[in-house]
Amino acid sequence: MGVVDDFEERSLTRRERAVLRAMLRHAAPSDGEAILPHDRGRWVAVIDGLCVVGMCACGTCPSVEFVRESGTVGTRVILEAAVTGAMLMVFIDSDAPSYLELAPLADDVFTEFPPPAAITFAAA
Repeated sequence: MGVVDDFEERSLTRRERAVLRAMLRHAAPSDGEAILPHDRGRWVAVIDGLCVVGMCACGTCPSVEFVRESGTVGTRVILEAAVTGAMLMVFIDSDAPSYLELAPLADDVFTEFPPPAAITFAAA
């Protein structure tokens, strides 16, 4: 997950905010462990205070970073979902969303996140 150099911090776009909210509310944990509703609610509650501090440099995805790496991650939770042609993941580090990733499954290029209605959520 290399990030673009000289990125200027910005607010989340409306689409990024909507996708992040949907992922935090509904996406399944990658490790299969249950996520408690109050944990999801706590993560959703911090969305309005997040800023984008970096973007993926791969050129094929709109993945965004919310928290600069501090060297210590603490507990990490990864939530997963899918859209046509890609996987979606949100990384939660030290109890806060830190990275929203769209990983293309083929040679497709995604310039923005798909609308939440296009996301397929597995049973959490």
